[in-house]
Amino acid sequence: MNTTPGTPEPRETGYTVLGGGARPASSSRISVVVLNRGGRLYRARQLQDLERAGFAEVVSVEETGEGRHELEALASRYPSTRFAVVPPGLSPGERAGIGFRESRMPWVLLLWNDQRLSAGALSSRFAERLEERSWLCATPWFRGPDGEVLPSASAPAREGSGLRVLSLEPREDGEKVLFPLDYTGVYSRERFLASGGFDASYRSPWWQLVEFGFRCWLRGETLGSAQALRVDYVEAPPSYDSSPGCDYRRFHLRCLAPAYRGDSAHLPWSRFPRFALRGGVGPAEAFSEFKAARAWVASNAFRFRTDARALVDLWEPLS
Repeated sequence: MNTTPGTPEPRETGYTVLGGGARPASSSRISVVVLNRGGRLYRARQLQDLERAGFAEVVSVEETGEGRHELEALASRYPSTRFAVVPPGLSPGERAGIGFRESRMPWVLLLWNDQRLSAGALSSRFAERLEERSWLCATPWFRGPDGEVLPSASAPAREGSGLRVLSLEPREDGEKVLFPLDYTGVYSRERFLASGGFDASYRSPWWQLVEFGFRCWLRGETLGSAQALRVDYVEAPPSYDSSPGCDYRRFHLRCLAPAYRGDSAHLPWSRFPRFALRGGVGPAEAFSEFKAARAWVASNAFRFRTDARALVDLWEPLS
């Protein structure tokens, strides 16, 4: 992974791994990382289904609050699954990052324990198309518990001088998406790790997702909707809080405010007065945040391939 200063890096987080000694006989090049939330009612069935589906490996990311004996029993029952036991309080993006680092395959399917992958969704042809497209992430078409298609095709749009994130129903295979809904998708492990992954400094899942997607697009990566990839929710999907706060201010300064000129980006001081007036914090804190963001943009200046204005102007379906 590139470690240029300012690139999001995982926090040093200790975790332990249980099980996973038996590797399935599989030609698949896809690992599965399962994130857990809520109750454990559906977990055993999901692990059973994933092991039978023929994936190269399954990594289930668990919090330390889970009983050690129960996890050891699951590890014995599902020998092809590794259980990464992490401390409580990590954001979904941090837990996902641990799962990616534990995975060994070039492609990683990221799922939650309350989601089910539709039968036949990841055929050998699907894996071939991933290689051809060179996407960072292929996002699914989702259905709720009632079978209704969910709006998963996120897109940026102007709203005055700011940004509005639209949530639309997917229309066709291959259309652009701004970020992966609910973190779920099939990722290129190499591209994900090279991007820095989900930024651990964001505590809001919504802004962590929006920042990840926007940052990847600004750096020339592609995230697209894959019609063949179908995911169903067992229960109602979560609702993420999109209220602005410190995470939004950081996102605004790092992703929306920089200007791209020639072959690099910079954050002009001319943007500071407007930020100070509308940031919702005092002058000293606004100055400190702006100065930190300028340093971050400067350290990543040559990673940018465009800026927010041009990205939104050129947003259209992928060919």
